[in-house]
Amino acid sequence: MQYRLSVVARFSLVVIVLCALGLFGRLTQAVDSPKTWFDMSTSPTLEMSTIGNLSLSQFESSNQLGYSPACENKEYLTRDFVLLIPLVNQTTNRCWQNTSIGLLDKYSNTLVANGIIAGKIANIDANAYLRPTPAVGVFSEIKGNSSTVNNNYVKFHFGASVTSNRNLLGTTTHTFNSADSLILKKSDGTHVALGTVSNLNYSPNGKWAVAATVNYALFRVNLETKQILNFGEPMQSLQGRNPSMAVSITNDGRY
Repeated sequence: MQYRLSVVARFSLVVIVLCALGLFGRLTQAVDSPKTWFDMSTSPTLEMSTIGNLSLSQFESSNQLGYSPACENKEYLTRDFVLLIPLVNQTTNRCWQNTSIGLLDKYSNTLVANGIIAGKIANIDANAYLRPTPAVGVFSEIKGNSSTVNNNYVKFHFGASVTSNRNLLGTTTHTFNSADSLILKKSDGTHVALGTVSNLNYSPNGKWAVAATVNYALFRVNLETKQILNFGEPMQSLQGRNPSMAVSITNDGRY
């Protein structure tokens, strides 16, 4: 009787092990299957990783609230010669971010480029903000406070550069140029918008952007190929004190 029970127990153990191996194989295949790009009319199925693919350092990166490189407070001239007129601003003290086109003020479209004179970027909407990204020469331009919904937008500029012009009073204005631009749109052609700055983030290597748009979709953008993947719905933004989504993305674009 004891011998027969032992045989049954061993057979059951073999069956359990084989089933476990089969299940593991299916999970691995599901997680590792390559994802393809989807258009705006479809959405892929989200899967939770069950085999520990996400490292601790990648998990911790998700705690960052949007991309915000360090800035340095410094005073710069706003004209290249001093006017002997009282109450005329000659300098500006701002927090500057070091970018590929010069020193960009974190809180406005003011730039120090091609010298030491600070000036406005003239061709960026006054209510939009130009921001650097981890990808060299790639900038975002975001407008989200217009009462007319389609006037709000999220735009990426590629191959960015500036040209500067000085007037007779010694002040400088800048013109922002880009080799190519990409604007996020719905399938009906209307713009999507962000709720807050924390709704846009980038992978550390600068290849991927991820965005949570207002009441529409979560997007992944490949900043090298300019391909867009919508992969889910963000939290709804209703009346009152509601939370907003903070997003991040790993270097391989998978998480």
